[in-house]
Amino acid sequence: MSEPINHSTELLDDDLVAYLDGQLDEATARNVEEWLSRDEAARLRLRHLSKSWDLLDQLPRIAVDETFTRTTMAVVTTSVANELMQQQAAVPSSRRRRWIAVAASVVLAGLLGFVVSLLILPNPNEPLLVDLPVIQNLDQYRDSDSVEFLQLLKQKGRFTEEDGNAPE
Repeated sequence: MSEPINHSTELLDDDLVAYLDGQLDEATARNVEEWLSRDEAARLRLRHLSKSWDLLDQLPRIAVDETFTRTTMAVVTTSVANELMQQQAAVPSSRRRRWIAVAASVVLAGLLGFVVSLLILPNPNEPLLVDLPVIQNLDQYRDSDSVEFLQLLKQKGRFTEEDGNAPE
């Protein structure tokens, strides 16, 4: 079964025009006819649309010559050519954007790799930094006769942490 007719003005006109054109299936046409038999306003609207339709048939026909066809084709051709030129002009900029995106991705990947390597790999200078106080005073330590002498100086407070002279 077809859908019931909606009585809004737009749908009313659509249904009535389709009815006048013979474009409705049997069930919908039957619904429209039943609706027209009950609704005086719908019948009036159908008459107005029918008269308008008949008046359109009475309008003079304009003959179109070969010039109209040529100018229309020229306009369409020009429009298509312009659109094609715009698309072709956009291709280099899209390629450029693609190359910029690839370059940015490579730089970002390199930077990320550098940061990860700094965080994961041990610092080869770390042992030197730990032994820096000893390295700075190596000449003084060489002048001493033995390690026991240096330990004795440490016990007596001769090496202070502030001076950076404390042996480990």
